Amino acid sequence: MLIITNLRNCLLLWITIITLSIASCQSIQPVVVGASAVDTTQIDQQHSVSLLKPIESKGVNSGPYQAENTRLHQLVHTRLEVRFDWELQHLLGKATLELRPYFYPQDILILDAKGFDIHSIQLLEGGSKKSLSFEYDKKKLVIFLNRVYQRNESYFIAIDYTAKPNELEAGGSEAITSDKGLYFINPLGKVKNKPQQI
Repeated sequence: MLIITNLRNCLLLWITIITLSIASCQSIQPVVVGASAVDTTQIDQQHSVSLLKPIESKGVNSGPYQAENTRLHQLVHTRLEVRFDWELQHLLGKATLELRPYFYPQDILILDAKGFDIHSIQLLEGGSKKSLSFEYDKKKLVIFLNRVYQRNESYFIAIDYTAKPNELEAGGSEAITSDKGLYFINPLGKVKNKPQQI
């Protein structure tokens, strides 16, 4: 009899908790839009969808929502070997990247690479190097891997390139007026009392 009473009390407690949980989900919660509150019980289907759009207000940049790029690969490690051509204002580089698929199996690697000359791309396996095919439009570098890699498999890519930041079309924003990424200051040493810097 004692066990039945305890089971009944336990069951009543769970029913009470579930009832309170359901009741709290149905309570009216105001949705804040700008500076005013809107009662969600009085919003029809069409208007509730519009609440998901970016809020427009004066003085705030209310451009369209820009989602983060989908992560296809995880960059595990980067090794850079660089030299500089002061006269031409170029960076001569070799990047060795250790990567692995972020989640889904991948057979293509896409990298941001603005204003480069790509000389070669190789897959490093043990002590051997295999040339990989690629496409490049001066902004995105698409590398076709030798096979499909799973998320627990690392692979190494060596990219031999020349970066030409001064040959890029200038871009930027109000805060950052130029987006070259690499700047040569007094590269030929012609400005007196100003050091050569990169």
